[in-house]
Amino acid sequence: MFNQHEAPLLIIEDTPDVTEFLSTVLRSVGYTNIHTASTAKEAMQILCSQPFDWIFLDIELPDSNGITLLQTIHAEAAKKQYSVNVIMCSAHNSVENVKEAWELGAKGFLVKPLSEQKILNVIERLESMSTHK
Repeated sequence: MFNQHEAPLLIIEDTPDVTEFLSTVLRSVGYTNIHTASTAKEAMQILCSQPFDWIFLDIELPDSNGITLLQTIHAEAAKKQYSVNVIMCSAHNSVENVKEAWELGAKGFLVKPLSEQKILNVIERLESMSTHK
């Protein structure tokens, strides 16, 4: 179902247990190049050093709103001419949050608490979309 993935992947999440769970699930399906950040500031420092194919982004961060960071990520990607798949993660899946995330270019939305199956489903959907382009 999944192949070995060396594409750079970034998890922006301030809860260590969630970061570890996401990392474990992603490693289990072959992702090897996983980076993590727990704040928007840390994420932007990492994003300036290299482009990422995949970003898992928490909506609530200690120093920023994930929706605002989503806009910044897409602006930076456009400037540097690369595309990125951003998957939003939140326990607050209000219609407004989901709608705004989609409108700003998010490719997926994971509702917390996360499960392995939810993560695998969104990855599989995005991988199949990218192979059918």
